[in-house]
Amino acid sequence: MAESQQRTPNVWVVRADGGEETQNCVNGGFTGIGWKEIGDLTDVTGRSAIDARWRSVASVADKPRSIGSAIGNIARFRLEMQIGDWVITPEADVRWLRYGQVIGDYRYDPAANDGCRYHHRRDVIWQSRPLYRYEFTQRFQNALRQLTVKQLRHEAEFFKQIGFLVQRR
Repeated sequence: MAESQQRTPNVWVVRADGGEETQNCVNGGFTGIGWKEIGDLTDVTGRSAIDARWRSVASVADKPRSIGSAIGNIARFRLEMQIGDWVITPEADVRWLRYGQVIGDYRYDPAANDGCRYHHRRDVIWQSRPLYRYEFTQRFQNALRQLTVKQLRHEAEFFKQIGFLVQRR
C-alpha cells in the first residue's frame, strides 16, 4: 500500500471465552474463534456464504438472534479483520488485557493439537506486557464485554495507552 494511502489499523476485541483460551492463543502466536462445526472458511468471500454455511449446521433449537450473532462474529473475524490491525483479548483474570498486532490472514487449523480448541485463526505478534484494564475509561471497559469479535470504537484511547502514533493524512 502506498504511503499516502496507509490506513489507520482497526482495533478488535476477541474475547477468547472469557479469557479461558487467552494463554493458549498468546503461547501459540495467534488469535482464534470457535464454531469449528462450520469448517474451513478460506474460500469464503462474503457474509452470505458464511450465513449459508452456518445455517446448514445450525440446530433447529438455535434462536435467530444467536444465529445472527454467530454469523456476525465469524464474518468480522474472517472478512473484516486485516493484517496490521490490533487485537485485545481479556485474560481470565479480568484485570489484564493481552494485545498484539495481526500478522497473518485467516487460516483454519483442523488439527489444533496445541491445547487450544479454536480452529479459525489469525497469526498475531503478542506484546509481552499486558495492559491493566482499569487504566481505561469505563466506556472502554464496557466495550470489552460485548460480542466475541467486535471492532473497538475507542481506538484512540487504546493507541494512546500503548504509545502507537496514528499518522493522519
